[in-house]
Amino acid sequence: MLIGNIIAPFTAPQIAAPPVPAPSAPRLDKLDQQLLDQLRDAGSCPVWSLLNAVADEQVPHDRTAGRLLRLQLWDRLKRLRKLGLVFFMGRNRVSDKKATSTTRRQGTRRRRPTVARLASICVVSDAKASGRPGPRWPAIALENQAVGGTPQPNVLANEPDESKTAPDPAHVTQAAKFLACLPRNQPRKLTGWLAGEHCWKGRLLILADGEVAPLLWCSRGKVLLRNYRDMELPDYLLWGGKREHDVRFHKCPAAVLLGQQKRGVRERRSERKAEAVRRNGRQPPRPGSRPRGRPRSVDRVGTPVGG
Repeated sequence: MLIGNIIAPFTAPQIAAPPVPAPSAPRLDKLDQQLLDQLRDAGSCPVWSLLNAVADEQVPHDRTAGRLLRLQLWDRLKRLRKLGLVFFMGRNRVSDKKATSTTRRQGTRRRRPTVARLASICVVSDAKASGRPGPRWPAIALENQAVGGTPQPNVLANEPDESKTAPDPAHVTQAAKFLACLPRNQPRKLTGWLAGEHCWKGRLLILADGEVAPLLWCSRGKVLLRNYRDMELPDYLLWGGKREHDVRFHKCPAAVLLGQQKRGVRERRSERKAEAVRRNGRQPPRPGSRPRGRPRSVDRVGTPVGG
């Protein structure tokens, strides 16, 4: 008896499927292994710290070779990330383990401060908050400020007459005393450029109406004044936002007055004065102070050269 049809059971596979090959391990060379070893020792580190550490081990012969090596390491690090061997944490950190909710670094959102987000701007600076003496505005400039913005007359603020009459000696003495009382070597925080000069925060500017106000920020022809009046935000933006052509630098009237005293004055050459200067220069220095002039060179024996 012959059997013509053979029916396979439902549990038997109908199509012979080839066996699935096991995934092969990724090929890693010496540089890849060094990246993984450094990262495994550190656990978590900034990206460029890892690249610099591996690049320094290779000892490149020049700066160009070192830069090219770091770019090559950066490409290898991105390849290891795609292979799942390294994991990025945030923007600038890398780790050998995947970050979880407990190990993820809590980063604060950085917002760029703008004028619109500032409730008010006062004269207090971080130098004052840190305990250091902040810059003091010259009283001669602040005395020119009135409540309504109209400059008040000041003895030193009035520019001297350009006539040939000499100024009052009392005014000159008062100007010298004022300059002597100004603080010296105060720290300055630089901001942008204005009229070709690198300005600092707090530099005094003269407005179109003659008012003197301190500078807060300037960049590319835009100027923002400091809100020393404690105005509301809308009024402050209308008053403090200026253009470069709307302001000019303030010069200390006391310094201008003293500088004008030497206008057109040329010192007369005097042999007696030159001899007095030479005689004073030959005098020995005071006890405890360093000797005058350039130090004399000493040869190997220890005897001054030429003496």
